Amino acid sequence: MIIKKILHKYKILLFNALYMFFNKGFNYVLPLINLVYLINVIDLDYYGIIIFGQAIVNYFQYFCEYGFYFSGSKEIAEASNSKRKQSVVFSEILVSKLVLLVISVAILCVLLLVYKQIQEISNIIIPLFIGMLFFSFTPTWYFLGIQRMRNITAINILSKVVLTLLIFTVIDDKEDYVYFPILLLASHFIPLVYSYYSIYYVINLKFFWPKWHKVRHQLQYSFNFFIGAVSGGAIYSNIAFMIGLFYSNVEVGIYGLAEKLIRAISSLIQPISHAIFPFITERAQNDTHSALQFAKKATSIIVTMMLLVAIISYVAANILGGLTFDFVDKFNESATYFKFLLVLLPIDSIIHVYGSQGLILLKKEKVYRSIYFVSLCLNLTISLLLIPSYGVLGGCISLICTQSFILALMIYFIEKKRKRESALHRG
Repeated sequence: MIIKKILHKYKILLFNALYMFFNKGFNYVLPLINLVYLINVIDLDYYGIIIFGQAIVNYFQYFCEYGFYFSGSKEIAEASNSKRKQSVVFSEILVSKLVLLVISVAILCVLLLVYKQIQEISNIIIPLFIGMLFFSFTPTWYFLGIQRMRNITAINILSKVVLTLLIFTVIDDKEDYVYFPILLLASHFIPLVYSYYSIYYVINLKFFWPKWHKVRHQLQYSFNFFIGAVSGGAIYSNIAFMIGLFYSNVEVGIYGLAEKLIRAISSLIQPISHAIFPFITERAQNDTHSALQFAKKATSIIVTMMLLVAIISYVAANILGGLTFDFVDKFNESATYFKFLLVLLPIDSIIHVYGSQGLILLKKEKVYRSIYFVSLCLNLTISLLLIPSYGVLGGCISLICTQSFILALMIYFIEKKRKRESALHRG
């Protein structure tokens, strides 16, 4: 009876979490299958080239997404009863992204002209960049804001299945690694087209060309989210990029394999985190304390789950190490780093579900921005000190230290604000 009441009370939240779980799950599970296949066929050396290219393009992705995943879904959730307001917000964010696109293309052109190391892999960088634009302009944040993830989830899963089939069909030799970015580009195009068709012809939003001050407002409003998002993403990209600067593509591939596996497991957090956010945003409009308590309870459950997953993953890595087949032989080179990075699973759980959302609910966006900016600077400093001497191990240490620092600061500021508000209520 109690379970039935909970299911009824949180029906939309649970369904959206489930759809997000399938969406994110397929976003990582199928790429993991692709990863095993690619490493068997193209080896760590060529895989390292792809990882290095993705590390560069990821900076542009963080820039183009600009934190709209949080700010956009928040504004859409708050305008859930007005299609006109939704249309205005959607149009403003879309034009804002076009501005960021123009800047990104200009920067990429300069990099291709100036840096020889990037010129040499331009056949990888350019299609990865175009695919990134398709991915960044797919407005998943809108569907999240209106809490209707079913259709976009289905089309995302379809695109990932198509990508996997194409990889197994097209790539069967080391030299075929150059086709991977093109296939990735094609897979991102499917949900892009579907999402805009759905928004303008099914949901019937209208496009309103916004005035410049409205675009500027969106960029200013989302700036704190942007700094957090770009800093958080860049922390991961910095490691692969710096290993690529100081070491060979093989080392980049070894690190990339360990990191991809960790991020695939960590992605289990994201569906719940993203589904909770619009739900607690609505709740916070009436009672911030209640919304924060809900996020705290959800975090404790998720952290327990991720600790269990980390233990299982550690044991599985040891079992794999005793087997002998092609992928395992290559995985063993990354296994030590993979097991070392498992400590990030519970840390990232708290950061994503309680830390980030807690600061946003408490209207501490500037604190959120500052934490990530300072952490990015810390990450760059530690990486520059450790990676030249210790390689992949130095990168792993830098990553763990940075994420732990972010977690400590977030908890400190949330608890400080929460205690202050509790004291005011008691007074």
